[in-house]
Amino acid sequence: MNHYPAVVLPLISEGEALGALIVIQGKKRLTGHMIAHLQSMADTAAVSLRRASLLEEVRQLLHNREEMLRVLAHDLRNPVNTIALATATLRSSTGLGQAQETVIEMIERSAGRMNRLIQDLIDNALIEHSGKLPMNAKEELADHLAEEVCELTRIQAKAKAVHVRCQIEGQAIVIVDRDRLLQVLTNLIDNAIKFTPEGGTVTVKSEVHQNQVRFSVSDTGPGIPKADHDRIFRPFWQAPATAHLGAGLGLAIAKQIVEQHSGRIWVESEEGRGSTFVFTIPASSSSN
Repeated sequence: MNHYPAVVLPLISEGEALGALIVIQGKKRLTGHMIAHLQSMADTAAVSLRRASLLEEVRQLLHNREEMLRVLAHDLRNPVNTIALATATLRSSTGLGQAQETVIEMIERSAGRMNRLIQDLIDNALIEHSGKLPMNAKEELADHLAEEVCELTRIQAKAKAVHVRCQIEGQAIVIVDRDRLLQVLTNLIDNAIKFTPEGGTVTVKSEVHQNQVRFSVSDTGPGIPKADHDRIFRPFWQAPATAHLGAGLGLAIAKQIVEQHSGRIWVESEEGRGSTFVFTIPASSSSN
């Protein structure tokens, strides 16, 4: 029976043994230089194996999370839709007093917030998975979109005793996904109403500037520190003082939607002087 020199080098990464590199040289003896070279190869192989293992774990975690979000969204949406249908039925009833109307409005607002949170979770999962959201862009009149969202704003603001001002200037055609654009405006308005104290004012503007339409939502709330102006558009980021007021996804999704429309979004704000969120969308050449 022939015996040949061999070297066994453990594959170790971060203190964990992943395997071994076994090299049989034949009749030629292994020199110190050759063993050092093989050790280097073993170290590289160990790092590669470790990375491959971690990558597989991450993939599995992402798959599990996406599946959880899918199930969660489905299981949550069914009861929320049932609540919405029930409140619509109650509202159509006759003989309701002011107290009952107020309770129904509270239920409707809570169900609406829950639906938006569910949609934000789904949208964020889509963005992380494919880097974009599905869009169905069509020609829309920018001033009509602004008018529609202004009506919704007045209804929402009424419940909190917040004043609403709408300023719609100019007309232009924009090529947008109508529902997605309204999602951006609704998110900005929800935030404005949320942070505006009773008796304060929310201003919604739509202006046409040359080849673009500029939408803005202003409030008379506490304002945002300059250091946080970029952070607020990151997924799940929230200022410590307002961390309990949402999931921290709305502005990140709004930014994604605006950028997919070849637009830009930013905030203009100082502490103690309110905030103005602005975004632009290119106007169609048909507007000229």
